[in-house]
Amino acid sequence: MSKNKSNAIIFLFLYFKANVVILQNSQDIECLVSSELYHRGTRRCYQPLEKGPCQEREWLVLESSISGVGVCQSKLICNVGEQAYLNPYGGAYCDCEEGKESFRGKCENKFTQSICNQGEILLPRNFLKQNYCPQKFSCTSITNCPGYSKAKNDIGQMRVKKSEAVEFLKSFVCDKKTSSICCPEYDNNSLLSAKTIIRVMNDNPGVLCVTNPCPREYWPWVGEDGVSKCVQYDENVKTCTGNVLDDNGYLICKKESKFDIKFASKSNCGRRRVFKNGRCVRLFRGK
Repeated sequence: MSKNKSNAIIFLFLYFKANVVILQNSQDIECLVSSELYHRGTRRCYQPLEKGPCQEREWLVLESSISGVGVCQSKLICNVGEQAYLNPYGGAYCDCEEGKESFRGKCENKFTQSICNQGEILLPRNFLKQNYCPQKFSCTSITNCPGYSKAKNDIGQMRVKKSEAVEFLKSFVCDKKTSSICCPEYDNNSLLSAKTIIRVMNDNPGVLCVTNPCPREYWPWVGEDGVSKCVQYDENVKTCTGNVLDDNGYLICKKESKFDIKFASKSNCGRRRVFKNGRCVRLFRGK
């Protein structure tokens, strides 16, 4: 075989391999922006923490923190009051069920008095914080964030899931007035890289006890869209030990262990959540 022919074969092999990697990267991103994971064997997207393409007693979990690829793993059995979440570094683990947060060593109900002092409410730490961004991100003008323009280019090259990618990109906005977004401090790659998507989905600011920041007869709440607001409420919400739910702009306390289907659907779970067992739940929890 001539040297030129040998070089040509090597070039074609490397070219083909590079394009396979690029195609897979594109596919797992398309899955991630839809809160799904890419399975190499079937080349399809599946909802994580479900059987999907796996064997009996297995489910699909994240492979690593730098890809949106899903792998099959033995299914976890969580304790009462807990549910499974994706581990951002791979696999899954059990923690406080949706609507509760680990506080002082126990799972406590958010948006209630919980174990706080009289007149205080257990709220997310970022409830009153302006221009909030996850750790290792900073609120930066889109013109000064290299990852933003790269993300727009990525969306233009997507074969499917473009609208989902656009919606996910909106979750980076930290200040509409100044056209600023949460820009990664750790690299200049696209905001739609698997690493950055997973970091954003895994963000959890934690909770703390604060005096009610809302006007009289109103209660603090964060909707599925992630927006902090003050809404009217039933008096039982203050000491609710069940689930605090938004019933068309009015907060109520529901004693059942699961959200009633009436209050959630596939279409209103917002970003970073999926519809599962009649309620909207997070796939990632963060610590």
